[in-house]
Amino acid sequence: MTETTFDASSGAALVNGWDAAFCPNPAPTVINGRRMAYAGFYLGGSSAFRTWPDAERRRISAARLLAMPIWVPTPGSDNPRQVALQAIAALKAAGIPAHATPFRAMMWDLETGTEPAPQWLTVAANTLAFYGYDNLVYGSPGGSQIFSEPARLGYIVAYYDGRASLYPHAGVVGKQYQANVSVPGGQVDLNVLESSILPHLGNVS
Repeated sequence: MTETTFDASSGAALVNGWDAAFCPNPAPTVINGRRMAYAGFYLGGSSAFRTWPDAERRRISAARLLAMPIWVPTPGSDNPRQVALQAIAALKAAGIPAHATPFRAMMWDLETGTEPAPQWLTVAANTLAFYGYDNLVYGSPGGSQIFSEPARLGYIVAYYDGRASLYPHAGVVGKQYQANVSVPGGQVDLNVLESSILPHLGNVS
C-alpha cells in the first residue's frame, strides 16, 4: 500500500519516490519511514551522467515500484526531433509501451547547463506525444528557468528545502526536495509526486 500524504498548500494528494545515478541494491521501498511508490531511472541522453543498465532498471520492477524514465538532452546542440526519436526507441527497448491508456510519461531533465528555448522542447515533446508518450518537465526555478518551458503533463521542480510538499507554482506536479540521501546499497534523491501522475508510470523490463 502506497503511503499518500496531503499537501495543504496545493490541495494535492502526494506519493513518495526517488531517483539516483546508480540504482541502490536492493532498490529501496521505504526511506525514512516513507513508503515509496516509484523510482526515476536514467534512460539516456547526450548529457546524462550515466544511463542505467538493464540489470539496475529491473531492480525497480523487482521491488514493485513504478518507473519514471528520465532523458537528459543537450538542447544547445541536439536536434529536438531526433532526440525524441532516440528516446522513443529507448522507451520501447525498456518495455514501456506506446499509446498506453493513459500514455506513459517520460521526464525531460532540462537542468543541463544549456537550457532550451521553449520551441526546442515543443518540438521534442510534440514528437514524443505523436508516438504515444506523455512529457514531464524537470528543472529548478533559478538555474533552468523551468517555468519558461511549456508544462506539458506537469513540472517536476528541483528545490532542496527538505519538505515533502510541492513547489507553489501553477502546473507543478512533483518536487525533488532532498539530495544524496544514504540508503542501504547506495544514495538517492527524494521526491514527491501528485498521485494523479501515477497512472502515467508503470513497469519496465
